Amino acid sequence: MNETMAHRGPDSEGTLVDGPVGLAVRRLSIIDLEGGDQPIGNEDRRVQVVQNGEIYNYRELRAELERRGHRFSTRSDTEVLVHLYEERGPRFFVDALRGMFAVALWDSRERRLVLARDRFGIKPLHYRIAGPTLSFGSELKALLSVPGFEREVDLDALEAFLAFNSIPAPLTIFSGVRKLPPGHTLIWEGREPQVARYARPRPVAAEDGVVAERYGTDHHELVIRPDAAELLPRLVEAFDEPFADSSKVALSGEGGDELFGGYYTYVADQIAPRLAPAARALRGVVERLPSSTAKVSLDYKAKRFVRGAHLPPLERHHAWKEIFSSDARAELVARRRDGISNPSICIAPATRRPRGPSRWHASRTSTSASTSWTTCW
Repeated sequence: MNETMAHRGPDSEGTLVDGPVGLAVRRLSIIDLEGGDQPIGNEDRRVQVVQNGEIYNYRELRAELERRGHRFSTRSDTEVLVHLYEERGPRFFVDALRGMFAVALWDSRERRLVLARDRFGIKPLHYRIAGPTLSFGSELKALLSVPGFEREVDLDALEAFLAFNSIPAPLTIFSGVRKLPPGHTLIWEGREPQVARYARPRPVAAEDGVVAERYGTDHHELVIRPDAAELLPRLVEAFDEPFADSSKVALSGEGGDELFGGYYTYVADQIAPRLAPAARALRGVVERLPSSTAKVSLDYKAKRFVRGAHLPPLERHHAWKEIFSSDARAELVARRRDGISNPSICIAPATRRPRGPSRWHASRTSTSASTSWTTCW
């Protein structure tokens, strides 16, 4: 499993074996280049952690923890995780973290595994439970190498893909694998894993032009014309599961439109309660408007608006964002309850290995007498 992540962590690798538990990590060095190799433990090595991501407020957390008597052996942001866990416990240590991260922490004394994902889900984390076996990883392809992995397609995930061009958490394209949702932890102590929310993103108000004025940015346009035929195989390898959403980003893809309400559907949500009666009355007229071939044209938005304005908030937003209608999705998915066989989709493991941020994965196998973990980043 570790080898499948080599392209995401080319700088170093590390391992930990603790009886039936094994951790392995692939690292892309960012902070503390020489001393930050993982796994990283606390003073007595009872608690070990591996992380994909970055803790932005680690300096403040480190200073607080040192005042409380914790001793650090590295300058890495990852080390604050083990000491914060000691201080606050498995359910509350993530509350203090500010950053983008997927974390796996092993407490050898309590025989406890803790997984955690950042508030906005910037860093991915997948997991699979199969009987006594728990596997997890940053990429689905890492889990494909787990013995006995079944590639049965999740029909709910397939329908979600047809509706939204992507597969939202906790679903994945495979019925046996789930995404840990943003702002959640998973705690395993030898019984059924407990998944719980620790944070919920809240909207943030921003004044027009505040970013450009604050940083004095000088914007330049760069036109990129990639060779789609050349890039398509690499994109398929990178995504692991069906994905069709198009994106336009500046500087980075941190979900600014979602966080600051930048999509036109958010405006529609605000005006729908006032205009719903008129939209319902005029729907017949609006539906007869000529269809434009332009992207997100006025007639397209008007037709979408009148079809969903009268619905409750969640249902109308769903109606405005969906790609295929519910009837079309039902026909395409051909659900088993209709007596039609499950569609067959083949998703092969990656053969190329593009460079990129470090990722990790893990698996636990069990015999009648013992349990073992193998974890790779």
